[in-house]
Amino acid sequence: FFSFPFLSFMMLKTRVIHVVTLLALQFCNTAAWVGVNFAVQECPNPPTPAEAANTFTDAYAAFRRYKTFIYDAAYLSALQAVGATHVMVGIPNEELAGISNNANSQANAIVNALKPFAQDMELSIAVGTQPLAPWWNGVFAPHLVGALTNLRQALRDAGLKDSIKVTVPFVYNMLAVSYPPADGAFSSEYGNMIHVISRMLRDDGSTFTVNIYPWFTYRANPQDISLDYALLKDEHTVGGVTYENLMMVQVAAVRAALLRLDPTFTEDGLPIVVGETGWPTAGHVDATVRNANTYIRNVVRLGNDGKINLYLFEAFDEELKQALPGTLQDSVEEKNFGLMYENGTPKFSLLALKYSGDCDLEGGGKEITFFCQYQDVVMEYCYKCFVPPAHEVIICDGWTEEEIRAQCNSPVPLPSPSPDPDL
Repeated sequence: FFSFPFLSFMMLKTRVIHVVTLLALQFCNTAAWVGVNFAVQECPNPPTPAEAANTFTDAYAAFRRYKTFIYDAAYLSALQAVGATHVMVGIPNEELAGISNNANSQANAIVNALKPFAQDMELSIAVGTQPLAPWWNGVFAPHLVGALTNLRQALRDAGLKDSIKVTVPFVYNMLAVSYPPADGAFSSEYGNMIHVISRMLRDDGSTFTVNIYPWFTYRANPQDISLDYALLKDEHTVGGVTYENLMMVQVAAVRAALLRLDPTFTEDGLPIVVGETGWPTAGHVDATVRNANTYIRNVVRLGNDGKINLYLFEAFDEELKQALPGTLQDSVEEKNFGLMYENGTPKFSLLALKYSGDCDLEGGGKEITFFCQYQDVVMEYCYKCFVPPAHEVIICDGWTEEEIRAQCNSPVPLPSPSPDPDL
């Protein structure tokens, strides 16, 4: 195709490969999704949930699915107001004992608090946050099954068992064996409990939620895991099977561990959702905005390709977060996983995070000629996209129509919308 006289052919060609595929699939693949974890509790001067939701969606309008760590009505109202269609609502670990021990009273209170929002949004309940993680030293384990059981009963009593599902966010290192992935197996300490919980989730038509961070795998095994592999840029072959990248290796290990527990825990019977995944932008030589951008771009592509449903971690940096003892976490890293800085400035310019809507992909992308003042320009891979609430945009080679026209109608070069071809 023809390029602008002041833009390199290679830049546009790179953007065709890396951006348009992402964007198109984000709009049009209804079988898969990408959400984001949303919290501001650990910001030193937190905005209100409504302010945070508006700031976030102004920058990243593509998101319709969110995950919270508390069941505060202010969060649900804020997300509902910005067009959220699905919210996974978190219950803090510290509340599991009360939910488990107080018959259905506390469980009923939680369900009643969620009920008004279930009419306009699809809700699910995350029972705890990695409650069986080793760094908790088993404190929450005795209460997990009881809390899950009482919440399921409360949903039945409220007539919501079919509309609100429950799940448990597990930590990836619950696997005692993770490599090769076909040999995946859960820790014997909690294998029986995971089996019991997974049967409940399967019977309810719910999902198995697990938090997977290739970043921490890389930090723990830099001698075996390369940076490019952790950034999901390299494939890997083991046991005669080629996996697209490290995330897919880790998902395969979780699936193998589930099937080892029960052959009915298949993808159809018990789908896997990645509850958290992300890359920090400070605190380590490889914790940079550029690397985080690459990771986010690649993991979102996996979601949009229909290979895994996932929630990015997280919407905002949170300055008050601290590393947990006995983990690979670093306090600086922990504060800097956000897609946005605490002041509301977005870190990334990935178009797949900016746009949401439906696209006409018929023919795999059309060719459009833009009639410009200085030079007519032919662009390939053009898609007409409907963006809520009520307007259409054209995206070509990763450029919006507005950006294309600004460039081709200017007698002098304008700054590129995204100087980095990865953005």
